[in-house]
Parts: sequence; structure tokens; C-alpha cells
Amino acid sequence: MSPAHHGPASEGHTCACCWEDPAREQEPPYFGWLVTELPVYPESTLLLKTHVRTRAVGVRPLIELEPTDHPLAVEQREGITAERVRAFADLLLGG
Repeated sequence: MSPAHHGPASEGHTCACCWEDPAREQEPPYFGWLVTELPVYPESTLLLKTHVRTRAVGVRPLIELEPTDHPLAVEQREGITAERVRAFADLLLGG
């Protein structure tokens, strides 16, 4: 690990300390909170619990919601239909 690495995620550091480290893919997932409100869902998406999985340098981290019954978590886990995506686009783009 690079000199900036100070132990596993469970010790409280963030993925920022290993952002350029090629070995970051071996890091365990980091806990996080979703801080984006997605108005296409009837329930708030703010502060849903997440797991952030680092991937290869140059590839964005993967954000996985904890498996709950929130519609966003269900759609992430089980998939989303093309019709649902079109409905989101219509809602957001005024179509």
C-alpha cells in the first residue's frame, strides 16, 4: 500500500487516502450515506445507507445501497425496466 494508507476502512479512513493507489481494489467497502435527493421516488433518498467499493484507478467507485425495501434499493438490486427509465426521463425532462 502507499504511504498514505493508514489501515482498513473499519479504522475510519476514507477512500480518498488511497485514491491513486493501484491496490485500492483490495480495500474493503466503505460505509457511506447517499446525500442526493432523487425526486422520481415517492420516498426521500437522502441519507440512505451505502457501501462504497473502490475499483481500479481511473474507474469510479461503485455505490451500493444497503438492501432495504426503499424503491431505489429494490431497483438497484433487482433491476429497472426500460418503461420505468422512460417515465423518469419524462418526469425530469418534462416530456
